[in-house]
Amino acid sequence: MVTVPWSIGRDLILRRRGSGEPPARRSLYVCALIGIGYWLAGFVAPGVGATWWLGGAPVLLIIAVLTRGWVCRVALSVAVLLLAAGWYGARVNERAGASLAWTVEEEVGASADPVLGTVRGVVVDSPQELERSRGALGKFSRAGEAVGFTIALSGVEGNGGVVSDVSGELRVRVEGAPTLMPAWLRPGVAVRISGKLRPVRPASNPGEPDWPALAAQEGRIGELEVPNATLLETREPAGWVEGARARWYGAIGAMHERCQLAIDGPKSAVDSPKEKRAREARALLGALLLGERDGALGEVNAAFTRLGLVHLVAISGFNLAIMASFAMFLLRFSGDRGWMEPAIVALLVVGYMLVLPAQAPIVRAGVLVLVLLIADASGRRYDRATLLGWIACVLLIVRPLDAWSLGFQLSFGIVAALILMGDTMHHRLWGVPLRGLTPEWQAHGRRAWEGWWWRWIPALWRWLARFMQTQISASVLAWAVSMPIIACHTGQLGLLTPLMTLVVLPMTVVVLWGGYLALLAGLVIPGAAGIAGGVLDAMARLLVDVVLLLDRVPGASVLMPRVSAWWAIAGVGGAAYLVMRGSNRDRWSWVIVIGLAGWLSGEMYFGTRLGSDVALRIDSLAVGDGSCHLIRRGGEATLWDCGSLTTGLGERLVPQALRELGVRTVPTVVVTHAHIDHFAALPDIVEQLHVRRVYLPAQFERYAKTHPGTAPAELLADLAKRNIEVLTLGKGERVELAGLSASVLWPERDREFHDTNDSSIVAMLAVRCGETERRVLLTGDAAREALANLLPDQSRGAQAPGAEVVSEQVQTGGERRSALRADVLELPHHGAYIEPAVELVRVVDPSVVVQSTGARRAADRRWVNVMNGKAWYATPRSGAVWVEIRSDGTLVSGSFR
Repeated sequence: MVTVPWSIGRDLILRRRGSGEPPARRSLYVCALIGIGYWLAGFVAPGVGATWWLGGAPVLLIIAVLTRGWVCRVALSVAVLLLAAGWYGARVNERAGASLAWTVEEEVGASADPVLGTVRGVVVDSPQELERSRGALGKFSRAGEAVGFTIALSGVEGNGGVVSDVSGELRVRVEGAPTLMPAWLRPGVAVRISGKLRPVRPASNPGEPDWPALAAQEGRIGELEVPNATLLETREPAGWVEGARARWYGAIGAMHERCQLAIDGPKSAVDSPKEKRAREARALLGALLLGERDGALGEVNAAFTRLGLVHLVAISGFNLAIMASFAMFLLRFSGDRGWMEPAIVALLVVGYMLVLPAQAPIVRAGVLVLVLLIADASGRRYDRATLLGWIACVLLIVRPLDAWSLGFQLSFGIVAALILMGDTMHHRLWGVPLRGLTPEWQAHGRRAWEGWWWRWIPALWRWLARFMQTQISASVLAWAVSMPIIACHTGQLGLLTPLMTLVVLPMTVVVLWGGYLALLAGLVIPGAAGIAGGVLDAMARLLVDVVLLLDRVPGASVLMPRVSAWWAIAGVGGAAYLVMRGSNRDRWSWVIVIGLAGWLSGEMYFGTRLGSDVALRIDSLAVGDGSCHLIRRGGEATLWDCGSLTTGLGERLVPQALRELGVRTVPTVVVTHAHIDHFAALPDIVEQLHVRRVYLPAQFERYAKTHPGTAPAELLADLAKRNIEVLTLGKGERVELAGLSASVLWPERDREFHDTNDSSIVAMLAVRCGETERRVLLTGDAAREALANLLPDQSRGAQAPGAEVVSEQVQTGGERRSALRADVLELPHHGAYIEPAVELVRVVDPSVVVQSTGARRAADRRWVNVMNGKAWYATPRSGAVWVEIRSDGTLVSGSFR
């Protein structure tokens, strides 16, 4: 094919576009108005009721009907915007009257205690064993075995056994091994369950989603914790509605189980690298074909994310488009069937979606593919961009919160970019074809031998070359448009994503084709599932190996700090302009590039530093039973502990929260003592946060050496493997925390303790604010012996053997203060109520007390009288806590909730 460069053929393309009436594409405008309306109701004025938004819309609609011209258009636009805001308020901010959430939230209130209750409903999905361990130290998790499933509620039992009708869904967690569950527990069974009801709690840390809003959209009420399987009872469905629901979920569940058997290979109890790869391969197949998220997928999913290919791991429009094209390809062997081809494929997609869980990405992808297939089957001409806009509008009406989701933005954003700008990008890279001038094989303006070579290239290779050109054009365009969106949501910037796509995409397509055949074989001939599953497992294992290999390529991805949504919007707009009109001679192209680069540089610099008026800031994350405190001064950051009894928080929660706070690197981490709830997340964050050194007490190192195979020993081995410097601390030494020198008050280096908590590092961090000194006392898990040695002699009475008195007075700003006096105190041992801890609070006399703990200790009301006159924050109630010491000495504190 004869082509000319874009600089020459551009005018030809522009003239070709200018001929004819351009499509109006009002759907894209309406979609933008819906998004703005949702933004107003969700962020600008969330307290305004839906009635107020909806009340103004009819007036504007009347104005639009009675007027013409720009007045009509403006009135109609504002009416759509108000309708969208009102719908968002009614759908997300408000709740149905029959929802059980009203009762649960009213009874639980602000306390951490759940409410006992008995509910009735129908099992929606297959019971699955819940993952107990995640992260590098997951094998040390103390969580017991449990099984989880969802029920669609139909009633709740009150006093005297009276059943009240309720609506919504409830996630059930049953303690115990899967083998202890009753054999009848399966989808479609009507059940009666007693347990502890917990409502959906608000987000606790920066960067977390709005859980109550998501639950309201899904109709989910909360969680039911069941101590054992004996509290599960089966019953007959009550009424025809519940009976129909039971039959529906039962049929869908049976189909899903058959599909699951088709992709599950033989499982081995041997924990070898080969078996690990096999589990990862099966987890990848479950995600690609059935939309399941197994714990074994963690490392592979992270690799796909870093490479910018995360959309390939989940059920998306790409997956269903591959399935539809594969089915269309097979149908063509029976001849040209016209409109029946897309109709048959549409029925196949519907059946496939019934087997999959009704998750947002799956529903979104299914609707998108189905509408396009139906449009093709109709035989009518249509504009793809306009149709895409109306599909987006409908999906946003059904699920308003999808407007802020990465999946929705990528799905429709990339497809829209390919429709609107795909040809332009292809022409810019490979030139504009000149048609109708010369035969395709004859070179124009080339050397004779080059034309001879081109003439004799087989048709297959010419088709392959064009196919690769198309894939490269689409990959580069998708990368350019999606890069700002992905950077805003995840902080990952895939620099080599277009190249990685060319390698991974064909392999993924082959795995998907094989997977669909295996699913079909499993549904039609269950006995063939094993053979098909074995072949499929081998293909998926090869894909896993290739992705993990590519992930190790230097510079494949870059981790960025927080990027604002406004920069992401400007980045997408700038990328679109550069694709359509950019050139090295266009001054606006240079203005856009330089402006976006400068804007991003400013955000990366100022967004990762505290303001000049902040002398010190401490952020205590809500990590449940554990501790994780971030200490910052200027652009310096240090972590004081980083762990929880819930392993795996370092994979997502901690990095996500720190990124939202504007932290890019944390070179120093202090681990106070050898209990896993203070370092469980550390191995998972050292690479992401560029940790260079870790401080611990000398007792930690000695314990690890004498107790191989324990969590402390595993931590030190992991740090040594990563070349992280490990240093020990003892009483009387000083350590630099976020650029400030802190005094280590405890423990003594050579001392051994019966209780490991007593070996916890205790440090005093002081910061000068003019002539005033503000101090922070960090205590870790200091227990009785440690606190007895810290407290002044007159406070603790008889000293423990070997204890020293630290009751000397210091002169600070004209005021005599005890050496333990501080303005901010970390409550020792997560707030365990013991006499030395109570006395410590009295002696220290802080203005702010931070208690990082789980729900159980937060409910201890004995601390109430002790905390009179103090700002007392407990993370289960307040979420993440922050304390700022301003440059003028002012102390300001608050919480995330």
